[in-house]
Amino acid sequence: MRKTQLGVISAILAAIVGCGYSNTGPEADYVVLLQSGTTPVNALAGSSVSVAFLVLHGPAGAITTPKSGVAVTFTVISGGGTVAGSTSTTAGTGADGIATESWRLGPSSGVQVLRGSISSTQAVDVSITAIQAANVR
Repeated sequence: MRKTQLGVISAILAAIVGCGYSNTGPEADYVVLLQSGTTPVNALAGSSVSVAFLVLHGPAGAITTPKSGVAVTFTVISGGGTVAGSTSTTAGTGADGIATESWRLGPSSGVQVLRGSISSTQAVDVSITAIQAANVR
């Protein structure tokens, strides 16, 4: 009887190991936030620029799958501009994992910053140098 029990236990353990079972449960699902696409280095003060952020998720070492339905907060950090008519707004990611908003730069020349965030620890800043239009005579 003891041999039979050990044989069954060994067969079960072999099946578990062969299946990749882990006693710690399923692999963790990590989420990252990235800037999507490019924004200009310079733009006219007061002009509008499209800004997009990409949210990906997956297990460690393979965080490559777009994540839909994530709330991305867009916040003007400096420059006095607005995003979607306010200093802060939230947009959800689509099936492609991308959330996009329109950033109207402030009226002054200089570096202006917009932050995209999905949590207090996941944020990405986008900087544009606002320039004044040249006077044409």
